[in-house]
Amino acid sequence: MKKALDDAFSVFGMVFVVLLIASYFVSMGKVIDNARSFLILFFIVSVVGKYLLDRKKAKNKQ
Repeated sequence: MKKALDDAFSVFGMVFVVLLIASYFVSMGKVIDNARSFLILFFIVSVVGKYLLDRKKAKNKQ
């Protein structure tokens, strides 16, 4: 689970940096309001998905 969280935080950090850089070039008010729920959902799905994939790989190795 720790590896899944680390991977999700790194992806979440990359998306945050991209949005931060884009905010200098584009008016981001509505984009950030719409993206906030997307980022939260994306973070949860990436953690759960990575965790389930790791469990499936571990189960197949046994």
